[in-house]
Amino acid sequence: VRAKTEEFGEYSISITATTHMDEKPAHGEEMLKKLQKRELDDVFVRGSGDEFVQQYCKEVKIILQAANNNERLANFSKLEPLYLNDGTVKIVRFSTGFPGQNIEGEYTLGIFGGYKTALVQTEQGSDCQSLIEATIGLFSNVSFIIGVGVAYGSFREKTKLGDVLISEKIACLNNVKFEKSGLIYSRGPIQEVKDKLHAHFCTASNRFINKFACTEDASPRYSKPHVGCIISGNFLVDNEEIKSRLRGNARDAIGGEME
Repeated sequence: VRAKTEEFGEYSISITATTHMDEKPAHGEEMLKKLQKRELDDVFVRGSGDEFVQQYCKEVKIILQAANNNERLANFSKLEPLYLNDGTVKIVRFSTGFPGQNIEGEYTLGIFGGYKTALVQTEQGSDCQSLIEATIGLFSNVSFIIGVGVAYGSFREKTKLGDVLISEKIACLNNVKFEKSGLIYSRGPIQEVKDKLHAHFCTASNRFINKFACTEDASPRYSKPHVGCIISGNFLVDNEEIKSRLRGNARDAIGGEME
């Protein structure tokens, strides 16, 4: 997600490869039922005008962005509850519209790796832009937006399930050239990204980065940060041949992401 933040004034992106596309965790259906029950039991719904919600919005430092319901639930499973003014401990959810815009955002508030966090589910691909921009205005002191997804199923020779991919540049693939050799070359802009996100992930406590850990059988493992080029286009890639041709264009690429 390209997002200009108030604190840094630069564009930042981070992608988490939660799972490869053709791998379905054996515990998935059981976990889904538990998460759906947790949403019913542990989430406290409040209005956008609620005093606690308004104050918390000013203190949020991290936005977790999901592009489908599975990604949203995966993020939700990692959120820790908040201590509310009345002494209860709950995860808080609220919805709000934005004046002059035909969009609405639903936000789940909690603690992620020690940081005050808001979780939002957007549309897929470039359709996420309007809500992300409105979200930045709502959470005016946010430092990072972290997109959680499959990162084109990741590039398996470089990464493992649950690793964190951090861009030092983003290669846009919305305008490409198909070579006779079979390679796919980007003719779009390359967005350079400053290293504030890199420095944060590589020096952050295990409590933060290991919140992204994910394995096929739910066994524990540590997340590892990878820094390199993220390729991005408004299409979903679930084809090893296409991914190989894209990697030929950006040999330092560590993954891709629609958003």
